Amino acid sequence: MPNSERYMEIWLEFEKQETPEAKFVGQIDRLEMALQANLYERMNYKGLDEFFPYVQQKISSPELKPILDDILKTR
Repeated sequence: MPNSERYMEIWLEFEKQETPEAKFVGQIDRLEMALQANLYERMNYKGLDEFFPYVQQKISSPELKPILDDILKTR
């Protein structure tokens, strides 16, 4: 894979959550988890309640909190 070292660096940065960018992308990843859980609930899947408090704890970005609030309102 071309530039594989660079991709590995980016992945490790994300995994370590040491930079502001990595933290923001990590929060977007958690937001996507809430979106998926919301979609599955709408499809009548059960047992997804645990995802929402977890995501609420993980999202601190003022840009993402309103989006999460909108997701939670549609539950």
